[in-house]
Amino acid sequence: MEKNLDFVGDDKTELVGGLLQDEGGEPHDALFFALGYLGVKDLLTTGRVCRSLRNAVRGDSLLWKSIHIDQPLSVKITDESLIKLTNRAQGIMECLSLVECIKITDNGLKEVLESNPKLTKLCVPGCVRLSVNSILFNLRVLKSAGTLRIKHLRIGGLSGVTEKQFEELKSILGADKHMQLKANKPRFYHLGRFYLSSDDDCAIDIETCPKCQKLRLVYDCPAESCQGKDQANQSCRACTMCIARCINCGSCIKDCDYEETFCLDFICLVCLKKLLSCQETTPEAKGTSSSGETVVPREMTYKFCFYGE
Repeated sequence: MEKNLDFVGDDKTELVGGLLQDEGGEPHDALFFALGYLGVKDLLTTGRVCRSLRNAVRGDSLLWKSIHIDQPLSVKITDESLIKLTNRAQGIMECLSLVECIKITDNGLKEVLESNPKLTKLCVPGCVRLSVNSILFNLRVLKSAGTLRIKHLRIGGLSGVTEKQFEELKSILGADKHMQLKANKPRFYHLGRFYLSSDDDCAIDIETCPKCQKLRLVYDCPAESCQGKDQANQSCRACTMCIARCINCGSCIKDCDYEETFCLDFICLVCLKKLLSCQETTPEAKGTSSSGETVVPREMTYKFCFYGE
């Protein structure tokens, strides 16, 4: 019998169990139909409620056809846990998305790829222990065996991608005919969407930055003063190493004074004013400390640098 996944800890399990069970102690039949709409974290929590739900969650391979893991699970999941999860798909998994899963290694991903020949989308942005060279090797092996179905690859945040590797990745994925889609779909930078979604049509997420010529994630600018320009020729279209951007709206920040804090991200004065105005006019957006002082929610203060005159 499969052991419980050790990276899943949820203090809401008892509460969920009380809500899901009917008077007879068994879940309502309608609940089993709802399982297909749950994400990985909710599926794992639901599977801890009772035996019936546990068997349903573990035994239905369709529930694991698409696996997306991000915070808070991304910092906990290991190679062993990932292999257990993906094995539940019983070889029919089509999409695997691992966002900033810092414990996943090349060996773990290799075993997952070998066990899931129907995978068409592989997203590993920010998985710093993975190497592009190893991903490329795995794709070569799958292609030589005639089992490669991956057409969409996300490797933003992985370092050291060379031009040679990039060209080979595009060739293996058949990306040349898809790369043109990127010019018609602008990509904006803002909190919670640093990486390209697996739902996007383009084959690979990185490209050559127009400014530094490095292979990185490149962002367009949503500012009205920049939108009128041809996207391909935008002077502020570049990676975040070349162009500083507001963490809230994604607009370029340039030619202005700034104040540095202990944080590494930026917020433009327009967004800052809107944020402060929202906090002043919407009491429920604020919290109150034990001393009665107003407290700005943590997600609104995390990693901000203020730019402006």
